[in-house]
Amino acid sequence: MKVNKQKLLLLVEDNVLIATSGQIDLEQYGYKIILAHSGEEAVELFKTNPNIDLIIMDIDLGEGIDGIEAAEIILREREIPILFLSSHIEPEIVEKTENITSYGYVVKNSSITVLDASIKMAFKLFDAKMNELIKEKKLEKSEEKLRNIFENSTSLFYSFTPEHVVTYLSPQVKDILGYTPEEAMIKWTELASDNPINEVGYNYTVKAIETGKPQPAYELELVKKDGTKIWVELREGPVVKNGKTVAIVGTLTDITDRKKAMTELQESEEKYRLLTESMKDVVIRISPAGKLLYVSPTIKEFGGYEPKEEIGNNISNYFYKKTDLLKALKLIADVVISHKSGSFEFMFKPKGKDPFFVEHTYVPLINDNKVYEIQLVLRNISDRKKIERQLQKSEENLRITLTSIGDAVISTDINGQVVQMNPIAEQLTGWTIKEAKGELLLDVFHIINTKTRKIVDNPAEKVLKSGQIVGLANHTMLISKDGTEYQIADSGAPIKDNQGNITGVVLVFRDVTEEYKMQEDLKRSEQYFKTLIENSSDVISILDKTGAVTYESPSHKRILGYDTDFLIEKNIFALVHPDDRERILHQFVELLPKPGSVEQVSFRFLHKNGNWLNLEGIANNLLHSPIINGIIVNYRDVTDRKKAEEKLYESENNLRLLFNAMEDIVLEMDDKGKYIYIAPTSSELYYKPAKEAIGKTLHEVFPKHQADYFVSNIKKSLKENETVKIEYELKIKDKIIYFEGRFAPKSNNTVLYIASNITERKQAEQKVKNLLKEKEILLKEVHHRTKNNMTVIKSLLSMQIRSLKIPEAVSCFLDAISRIESMIKLYDKLYKTENYEEVTIKTYLYSLIDEIIQLFPNWKSIQINKQIEDFAIETKLIFPLGIILTELLTNTMKYAFPNKKDGKIDVNISKKQNHVTFIYKDNGIGIIDNKKEEQKPGFGLNLIKLLSKQINGSVINTNDNGVKFIIEFDI
Repeated sequence: MKVNKQKLLLLVEDNVLIATSGQIDLEQYGYKIILAHSGEEAVELFKTNPNIDLIIMDIDLGEGIDGIEAAEIILREREIPILFLSSHIEPEIVEKTENITSYGYVVKNSSITVLDASIKMAFKLFDAKMNELIKEKKLEKSEEKLRNIFENSTSLFYSFTPEHVVTYLSPQVKDILGYTPEEAMIKWTELASDNPINEVGYNYTVKAIETGKPQPAYELELVKKDGTKIWVELREGPVVKNGKTVAIVGTLTDITDRKKAMTELQESEEKYRLLTESMKDVVIRISPAGKLLYVSPTIKEFGGYEPKEEIGNNISNYFYKKTDLLKALKLIADVVISHKSGSFEFMFKPKGKDPFFVEHTYVPLINDNKVYEIQLVLRNISDRKKIERQLQKSEENLRITLTSIGDAVISTDINGQVVQMNPIAEQLTGWTIKEAKGELLLDVFHIINTKTRKIVDNPAEKVLKSGQIVGLANHTMLISKDGTEYQIADSGAPIKDNQGNITGVVLVFRDVTEEYKMQEDLKRSEQYFKTLIENSSDVISILDKTGAVTYESPSHKRILGYDTDFLIEKNIFALVHPDDRERILHQFVELLPKPGSVEQVSFRFLHKNGNWLNLEGIANNLLHSPIINGIIVNYRDVTDRKKAEEKLYESENNLRLLFNAMEDIVLEMDDKGKYIYIAPTSSELYYKPAKEAIGKTLHEVFPKHQADYFVSNIKKSLKENETVKIEYELKIKDKIIYFEGRFAPKSNNTVLYIASNITERKQAEQKVKNLLKEKEILLKEVHHRTKNNMTVIKSLLSMQIRSLKIPEAVSCFLDAISRIESMIKLYDKLYKTENYEEVTIKTYLYSLIDEIIQLFPNWKSIQINKQIEDFAIETKLIFPLGIILTELLTNTMKYAFPNKKDGKIDVNISKKQNHVTFIYKDNGIGIIDNKKEEQKPGFGLNLIKLLSKQINGSVINTNDNGVKFIIEFDI
């Protein structure tokens, strides 16, 4: 036994005897044990004892929380290895434990050596996990520190020796110079350009090496990998050891943009000065308080003021109106707060001249988020104001004119951009003038061909090219911004200036949708009726007051057989069957004095071939119509239908008799689940009476889930064109009725459905299933309880052994334990199998051999060779066979290898057809006196022979270089 440095284990087992036995075994292996007999007790012990190193947890703990729930609660407190120990090996239970812990799962009744090995492995896994977590935290902390330094810096870090050999370059070298660190180390001394300023920087580095003292920062011009030049700033410091410089470390920062900005600023200031002095507008800079800081020289010509004399004055001197000054001061205050630019107009007060209109633009100059100056630009806009007033008057006249016009008007400039629209144009295009102004005409005026739906050429472009008035083609449609479509008619004309140059286009158009629709409807109506009459399967005749034919449709030759115009001006009643003639004449005479009246007519008419045709139709009195001036008779041949109706009546009568004799439900439904037909069968089986269901859909009759189920099977039957069989249940008149139904496709979109009542059959099937389920649960519970009871007996015997001092008694108890172990294994297999009559021999005997062998201290020195075929065997045979194998293994382990460490056991079981051969062999000392043993066999040998006889088998044993047993029997 190996001492485990007194690890403290919490053993959780609800059975006191099994728990005590397990405690004794584990304490002999050097562990300290605390026992808990419920999940709640385990949680409480864990909370009050922080020194627990590992938990062995049973899953089934009786009443209260089970082992899995207890483990989940414990692991919320702190991480600890938990080893599950249970007789359950169902996949779903094992899977639950895997979701909680990954430290092991041991099946109950495993040997103490297996349990000890599992505990040690759990500790190893736990230690490895803890060490890995510590390493990960240290590594994360170190990496985070370095990453913060390098990732948050835009500078390049470097170091080199006094001989200028580079020893380190940070990754920023790629971003700044384009080289990888490896490439830059090689080219470091070649990166400087030929700029003379680089010589100064080199001298700073030499001085730092020589003196061992830091030098001021300096600038260099370097050449990047792509050939471009950049400016950098370097800050270096010497690393001194024993009074000698051993390295230089430094940072390199790209200052190209900064250098460029400074140069541009200098150039900008010079350009600004030249620009302000050469422009006609006045440029002024003032303080936030309104004091003049700068005035451009143009102020003299602009307003008669001397530029130099104005510096320091207040801006208020330039305002003619007090209201304009107040507005300006308010704007200055707003600029200081909002930092926004703007402009406004005011009356400027010059020296010795009349005031005039000025446009005043102001821009804030900002530094450190504060406005330190405001720049003003003053521009004389007197002429523009005069033109604006004239233009405003002209536009007002134009607006009034356009608003008064009933047509829509759009004008564009020379580039085809919208300048003006009147309200009618806004209404038709869906664009307001505010939205459309400045937009291209083709975006606002979206027109297509009504017939082809293709975009029509832009009319503005046609006008600009031709310089002439153009009109839109017929069938032009305007599509409004909201998608509304208008049929329009329009024209476009050029807009010309005084010199005759085209400056834009004006479009005038109107909505002719209703007018166009009427024309199109009329054309379609004429074409429709013409086509309808010429291709109709009916015959249309017009009769005058005497019954003479004045018009006959082309279909009369195909239906009646007479040539074209044969019946014209002939009295149609002459060809009516004598038996129908008087009735038809009476209807005709009754119809004559009733203008607009309609009569249903049916009669037999003589075909050209001499047969009588059955005709049906209507007669409409239009004698009052100046266009028709007659009675229109529209009739068709229904001879075949009459014959079919007679056959159908006979067929339906037969079908009705058949349905009356059936108890099944018979329906016809379409693909949407609508009831088309319900046969008059057993009404008590219908969910709702036929009168309430016919014409409705399944969703109107059944709950949604039930209707969805039926409709899906209807669609499946129609899609696959085959019969679909279903089973379902319905609650009808407080009774549950089970049905078996079949959907069979009748046409492309209808099915025939027949359902039978199978309630009695389903009830019988359910009763059988319930009985089988009860039997299965009972058998499982019996096997499980038997196995647990045997485990308790085994634990009691194990505890009793420890109190025995007589070796023979201990040996007998061990024999009994091994026999009980054999039976426990079998019941364990029976508990987990679905077939209680047979057990797979390989899975049973393989694990049984390992469990029996590991009961003996010398088991590790014994080699086991197992060659067992995998086949099923009856339970009544497996019991004796397991006990036989247990006796053989026990005798071998106890007596065969007294002084031998290389023992070997062979177990070979094979099956040929129904004959089983079981060969057991070891290389031990054998049975000492075979003859004597035969005369007085021991209990074990007698038991083997008795059990072999029980299974109708034969047994042969030999004693040559060990013992060998051959047992054969049939299954």
